[in-house]
Amino acid sequence: MKRCGFLLFAIFIASLSSASTFVRHADELPGWAVKYGGEFWFRPAGLDFADVAERVSLALGADDRGVPRVQGPGFSAAFTESGFVFSAKAPPPSGAAPVDTLVRTVAIRQGGEVLCRPGALNWVVCGNTAQARLDSSAAIIQHCEATRTGVEVAWIFPVSPRVEDLTIETSVGGLPCAAETDSGHHFADADGTARVRVGRAEAVDSAGRRWELETRAAGNGLVIEVPAAVLAEAVYPLAIDPAVSAEFGMNNLRVPAPAEQDQTGVRIAWGGTNYLAVWQDNRSGDWSDYDYSIFGARISAAGQVVDPYGIAICVQPGPQQEPGVGWNGTGWYVAWEDVRGMTNYLIYGTRIGSDGAVLDAGGRLIGSVPPIQYQQSPWVATRTGSVLVVWEDMRTGRKDVYGRLVDTSG
Repeated sequence: MKRCGFLLFAIFIASLSSASTFVRHADELPGWAVKYGGEFWFRPAGLDFADVAERVSLALGADDRGVPRVQGPGFSAAFTESGFVFSAKAPPPSGAAPVDTLVRTVAIRQGGEVLCRPGALNWVVCGNTAQARLDSSAAIIQHCEATRTGVEVAWIFPVSPRVEDLTIETSVGGLPCAAETDSGHHFADADGTARVRVGRAEAVDSAGRRWELETRAAGNGLVIEVPAAVLAEAVYPLAIDPAVSAEFGMNNLRVPAPAEQDQTGVRIAWGGTNYLAVWQDNRSGDWSDYDYSIFGARISAAGQVVDPYGIAICVQPGPQQEPGVGWNGTGWYVAWEDVRGMTNYLIYGTRIGSDGAVLDAGGRLIGSVPPIQYQQSPWVATRTGSVLVVWEDMRTGRKDVYGRLVDTSG
């Protein structure tokens, strides 16, 4: 009977749909939404280039029904009109199938009054975030962010509600709550193996103060209790923030190994209005393929990510790695070490417009093809009207330094 229930839930999940809006840039978000990069409850102030690369690699896309989805190393998530479907993967040696659970907000109450009981959610998607108004006045917002281990969930109160105890009722559909530990509540599959963890909830205000909140299991979900004292002390906006993570066994989180989805080798160049950060990206998640590509993103002078989905600068068969970047006065130039075809190391490059457009799709070979094709570690130096690209070159059988000036025409 339990397995029948799991099957019926899977059929229900497959029928879900979504009404959502994708915005390409952070400044296109509606006025009620949390600013991309302004997640004060989760992200410290300051610019972390590793964080930029990771966020880009976890950007949501739309499936053939328009449902926003993200694929992480140990999970996937789909954002529907009801909430989000979290699918926890099992480690390959186990042979266990993924399990799905629908995480949704049932109601938010204060005293005997229901502040909101969400209907169909209209998600606004930007990069690795999806957020929706839970009521028409945008007095309460649900914000979700994809991370390497799962989905960071937050209920945002832009202004203070009444100073009275408040509860957030959630449903974790399809999986029973098997246990509570110091790290949170654990939801198990049909065999009793813990597969999804909902971490301890905290209240975090815009001044950076944190309060741990009481969370209790209730039916097929959880109830988070926010005391009136927290609402009275908080500097608004206020976030209520648990994390949903995949695990396989109690507290055995499906955290990706360091080689999975690496984004490394960051280089950056100023372009008058924005920076361009570039890096080598192994978002295939399969280290055995050694399949780096070159990605990038523009970053404003204020430290905000301009391209939440990133810029795919070069994605070709075989690794592209060790990028360099410089500004030529009108746009950027990116050069990298390229092993396309898994045969030769050569230096390729492309122009990037000030608008983030890739002007030389797939890249262009810089210089000639020498008899010994082993070129690596390019660096790009800024020069008005052109850039100087230099690299290590073994065409003579020993390491020498070669270079080429590249003008704005490429």
